[in-house]
Amino acid sequence: MALSSTSNLVLSLSSISYQNNSEYSNYTTEVSKASSWVQNHDYHFYRTEKNFSRSDNDPLSSNYAGVSSFNSINNRQVIRFINYLGLKNNDNSFENQYATLATDSILGIKYYLVASHQYDNPAFNTYDYRPSLMNKKTLKQYQDFNIIKNQTALPLIFASPTSSNPHLISNDPTQNQTNILNNITGKKFILYQENYWPLAQLQNAKESKSNWHEFNKINPELPSKVSFTFVPTSNDPYYLELPPDLDQNNTTIRVNHQLIDNSELGNNNHLIEIANQQKDKPVKITFTLHHRELYLGNALIWQFNQTKFNQVLKSYLKKQPQIKQTSALSLSFNFKTKSRETLKSTIPYSSAWLVYDNHHLIQTKPFAHTFLSFDLKPGHHQIKLIYLPLTLLVGMLISLIALIVFIIILSKRKFM
Repeated sequence: MALSSTSNLVLSLSSISYQNNSEYSNYTTEVSKASSWVQNHDYHFYRTEKNFSRSDNDPLSSNYAGVSSFNSINNRQVIRFINYLGLKNNDNSFENQYATLATDSILGIKYYLVASHQYDNPAFNTYDYRPSLMNKKTLKQYQDFNIIKNQTALPLIFASPTSSNPHLISNDPTQNQTNILNNITGKKFILYQENYWPLAQLQNAKESKSNWHEFNKINPELPSKVSFTFVPTSNDPYYLELPPDLDQNNTTIRVNHQLIDNSELGNNNHLIEIANQQKDKPVKITFTLHHRELYLGNALIWQFNQTKFNQVLKSYLKKQPQIKQTSALSLSFNFKTKSRETLKSTIPYSSAWLVYDNHHLIQTKPFAHTFLSFDLKPGHHQIKLIYLPLTLLVGMLISLIALIVFIIILSKRKFM
């Protein structure tokens, strides 16, 4: 029995790929240095993210406020919201992969660490191909990455002229991102416009006569590829929407020879940025078939309305609060409202959050069934948010009482 258990343990552990300790420590040290530099140059409350990762818990190990999280007790509503946005997620973790300019804004990602090398860099486990991040001004350079600033990031608490919740739909990230920004800003605008697929270029493949955009191998023994070359008509970002079935088990995807990570698409559609600032420059998307057939009927190409997005966000951000983190468990800011407004946030909702307006405790409510929000009347406001984890405090109190009782019992026994 013991021998069997030992054998099973050894065999199971042998299949795990361990990280080189020096590689991991060097990576963590460099990312921690970068996050410290950002925090020393900007004292407000915001998120920082990367277009590469080593684990889902990079924010925790490198001491920065990020999106990615791995936790067996993660908030289910947060995971559901992340899924609506089209970001990578599973039952107990989520990360910022498959992000767009819209999700960066919604989640308040003000700073990015952008890889200065490509996908095969051994320091990274994943690399998120995003051309738009390469065109931003570098604030600081490191060996493997640069720091850039996102000028359209929302603060983590923001004033909204609407008190309603956005309408969110399964497997529709473009519409969900549009609905959320429309709801937050109170403006009605379209963020994404669908583009037609160009004609397919086939290598050892033919298009099905019965199903549109279904392709079949001609000779099963030879490599088979389906390629599309489209020419952007503007410098806007363009995104490829991938349904869950276009994962690495069914196809390998390249954009202009750049390998796209489609390893874990989960159960939701995702957006891959395929072009930015590339007007009149051909973009080639290639799918390599792994089986006899490949269905691309649910894959879409979208053009992002950069001009409208910048216009709406530039106006909206002028009237937003500047939040400061005053301690590990508290936030504060001053704000003036001319009319009744709802302050929404991307801080996960919890009854442990206490919100004070001019020293008076006010009522909170969920925004998008996920995040903290509260209403303000017209006037000047001195806002203070305090996180009071009551369950933790009660648990600590019970433990303390038990310890005191144990000590009393021990001391009584000594004198008996």
